[in-house]
Amino acid sequence: MKRFLIWLTTLLIIFLCIDRVGGIIMGRLYSSTKAVDEYKINSVVNNMNQPVVFMGSSRCHHGYIPSIIRDSIGLSVYNAALWGERNIYFQYGLLCDFLERYTPRVICLELHPIDFLSTPYSDIDKISPLSPFIGLSQGCDSLFKIEHKFLEYKISALYRYNSSLVTLVGGLFIENSQKDNGYKPLYKIVDVNDKADEFNFHFSEQKIQILMNFVNKCKMRKIQLIIMSSPMYTISPSCKRVYKFVTKFAERNHLIYIDHLNDSTFVGKQKFFFDRGHFNDTGAKIYSSLIGHELRSYINIKK
Repeated sequence: MKRFLIWLTTLLIIFLCIDRVGGIIMGRLYSSTKAVDEYKINSVVNNMNQPVVFMGSSRCHHGYIPSIIRDSIGLSVYNAALWGERNIYFQYGLLCDFLERYTPRVICLELHPIDFLSTPYSDIDKISPLSPFIGLSQGCDSLFKIEHKFLEYKISALYRYNSSLVTLVGGLFIENSQKDNGYKPLYKIVDVNDKADEFNFHFSEQKIQILMNFVNKCKMRKIQLIIMSSPMYTISPSCKRVYKFVTKFAERNHLIYIDHLNDSTFVGKQKFFFDRGHFNDTGAKIYSSLIGHELRSYINIKK
């Protein structure tokens, strides 16, 4: 029995040593890689310092060009959005993490139905890319506790990187494609027959609560929060219907809402879109210029 306990203790010590050393190596890889997702998240959490920040999923990632908006408002801008249905769980976790380091003056949050509906492939597991920053903020950690992954990530440093070794190593040898403070351009032109997305899903009380947490966190830190809705190439009746929630939510919380979802300047104009829901670079340039001028009316521009 005594030998077994010695053997077990030795095995646990070896495991912990491997885990801690492996975690250190993976952490250094993470901070050095140029792989798109990891590079972007690391930049936002550890380096972003712009006074105006755009947040959201892929429609924001591909739709707002910081340099064009900066020229209009006279303030530096960063596009902190990411593709991959990064819903409000991810956005709130990311917000809590970078607020541990600095506080921007303005956050423009592009809302999408994945942020308040129970849509497929868009649950709380979307926060998993933030696991390398476990322990950084109480707000983000609270989401991992809801997901029931907090203890695993807290115990194992290696588990936080969750099979991303190949991505991290590969990212050491590529050139990152985000050239303009986080903006990711798309260049294809949408197929004229692309059909609109349908959003016949129930509202998610939990997502709406996290969205409220996002609003309250901004109010507590005295950040001016502006809600955004950008145009789509095609818009279904169900899409128009669910976006009424965003209008009511902004009114109820006394938030500025810049709504261009149905803007006829863009909707149905093939040359401006990559696919049914995302601008291509041509559309993003024109839309960003429009947004920049519009934001001048809402942002108190003091250096």
